Formats: sequence, structure tokens, C-alpha cells
Amino acid sequence: MDGRAKPRCKPKSCRQCKQVFTPRSNGQWYCSNECVFHSNYSAEESGCWRWARCGDKDGYGIIHLQGGTVERAHRFAYRITHGEIPDGLVVRHSCDNPRCVNPAHLSVGTCAENTGDAVAKNRHYHGERFHTAKLTEADVIAIRAAKATITELAKAYGVDKTNISCIRRGKTWRHLLREQTAA
Repeated sequence: MDGRAKPRCKPKSCRQCKQVFTPRSNGQWYCSNECVFHSNYSAEESGCWRWARCGDKDGYGIIHLQGGTVERAHRFAYRITHGEIPDGLVVRHSCDNPRCVNPAHLSVGTCAENTGDAVAKNRHYHGERFHTAKLTEADVIAIRAAKATITELAKAYGVDKTNISCIRRGKTWRHLLREQTAA
């Protein structure tokens, strides 16, 4: 170093709460991570607070915190309102909106509870909605009705024999069995 003191940033007014603070860098516009958070959502008629900034591949909002860390916005909202998230638990949305950061819509629970909730509300990926599905619902119905062998069907549909066996035994694509019996 050349012995000169590093120039200090001039005090600014926080864009969110208007409190005067001394930023650590010229690009800092908010006095705290909470102010960063509260400046990046909009309230909707549904009661959800929709995260307005970037999101991740799963549709959850992402907050870039001062200090360089990145966190899912709904987890940050839960933490600043309710406290730390206990180890092994996830933050769940009662509104089923991954972009929502309204603490009133958030609660903690286990992965199993979260998955059970998704299944109960038919929000989980199954059948054709599953990203790796090679078969359509029509294919599965045809496979269940077919007189051909498992080997023949596997070859015809380009899937493993285990897949055909599981379909025929009702181990997979169960939602179609429920729909067929309900009809």
C-alpha cells in the first residue's frame, strides 16, 4: 500500500427505510439485508408477496444478501420473521406459490410433510408431468390392456421390462388406476 487512507463512502439514505447509513461500497443502496428484502416484492390480491427479483430453476425467489451470500427469498423471509430454521426442516408454502415471501404463508416442516402436502393437493410431478417420462397416459392404458408379453411391450415402447411390469402391477402410474375406477 502507498500509505494513503482508503477514501470513505459518503453517507446515503437507504432506498427502503430512508435511514442514513455509511455504505461499505458506492454500489450499496440499502442499510440492511431486511431493507434489501422489503424492497423486492409486491403484494398481490391473493395475499401473496410476489418476489420480483431473480429466481432459481425451481421457481423460488433468490435474494443476494450484503456480504455476497445467496439464499432462497422465502427462507430469508421466514428467518427474519420467525427465527432460525431448525436443522432438518424445510420452509413450506401454504399458498403453493414458490415466489411468495409472505411470512404468514410460510411454516416449517419435514420433507415428508411437504411431499405429503404436494401429493394431497395434486401438485407433485407424476405421469406425463414427470420430466423423465417416456410414456404417455395413452401408452400406459394401452400397455395395461395389451395381451403382448412384457418383453414385447418393452421393445415396442422403448422402455425397460421393469417399467412394463410395474405399470401392469399398478406400482407406477397409479393415478390412472384411481381415475379409471372413479370413472
